[in-house]
Formats: sequence, structure tokens, C-alpha cells
Amino acid sequence: MLICPKCGKSSKEVQFLEAFCVNCYPFNLQLPKNIKIEMCKRCGRMRIKGEWVPYDRKKLEGHVASKARGEFDKVEYDSKSKEMIFTVKKGDETAEIRKPYGYEEVITICPDCSKISGGYFEAIIQLRGNEKKVAKYSKMLTRMLSNKTFITKSEERHGGTDIFVGSSKEVLGVVSELRLKTKITRKLMGLREGKRYYRTTFAIRFD
Repeated sequence: MLICPKCGKSSKEVQFLEAFCVNCYPFNLQLPKNIKIEMCKRCGRMRIKGEWVPYDRKKLEGHVASKARGEFDKVEYDSKSKEMIFTVKKGDETAEIRKPYGYEEVITICPDCSKISGGYFEAIIQLRGNEKKVAKYSKMLTRMLSNKTFITKSEERHGGTDIFVGSSKEVLGVVSELRLKTKITRKLMGLREGKRYYRTTFAIRFD
């Protein structure tokens, strides 16, 4: 039987790690300082490692846990109980140490939602011609582009549909992937942060 030299408890009462009980063992466990997670109040995305991504509890917990430091074999964060859970192994013994920890949630508006609210778009997809094909590809392009950028709006025009999209680069990638015959024109709109700003029109006609 072991007796803890610090608190006097025995190994019959509490778990031991080496010569100390688990409550008195001098763990080197450092909680993160001042973690702030930005959350968009409109789309619900979160900002992790500088990028706006769809909310994912496991990804958020992994990010918070990755900021912990010290001597441990494993660390996890439980956002529900707001605890950092450390696993420490010493010899044949393994201890689980739970420490209260809460990150700061900052409610804001992500850049994409800010642009949408301001009516911003870089590209216009003009779908014209066969009505059935226009309807089919309008839905397909909207679905595919929504996973890569944002759709500012979609308008029915005489003879077709116009889709206003946040990123011309993403539009180019999608129309190339679908192998759509496209007429591309660019119009200089001005300067933004010292760089020329263009608006690109992708004209697609279906027979």
C-alpha cells in the first residue's frame, strides 16, 4: 500500500501515479489562453485557423484541444461539458484528468454574408435557349457553386436565367468541369485595395 507524501491518502482510497496520489501528482498541463471562435450569425459558419468553414462540433473541439500544452499522452475537449480531458500515462498507470475550460464565442458576420447583404458579385452566369436545359443547369450550377462560394441572387430573364455569383474563379472551375460551351467576357469595374476589379459574364446557350 502506498501513502501520498502530500495529502496522506492511501492507494486504497485513491489512484496513484508513481509516489503521489492522482490529486497531488505534479502534472504539467497547460490550458489554452484566450481562445476566441468567430461564428457567423447569418450562415452559422465558424472561423477556424483563419478560414470560414461549416460548423462542425468535432472540428471545433479538435481545434481547441490542439492549443493545450504540457506533458500528456492524449488531450480532448468536450464542448458540452466544457472540459479539457487529459490522458496521462506513468509506468503501468493511466489517469484521466478533467479541467474546466471554456472558449469565447464571438458572434459576427462572415465576409461572404457581408458581401451578399451588400449585393456583391464577381460573376454573372447567363443561361439562354432550351427551357428544360436552362432549368436543369440552373439548379445544377446553383447546387455546385453553393458548396464553393455564395450565390447573391438568381433572376428569371426573357429567354433564360441569370445567376449572380460571388467568385468568378469558382464559376470557371464548375463550367469547365461540366464541359459547357461558354462565352466569357470581362468588364473592368474599378479598383479595390489598389487592384483592378473585374466582373465576368459567362454566357451559355443551349440548343
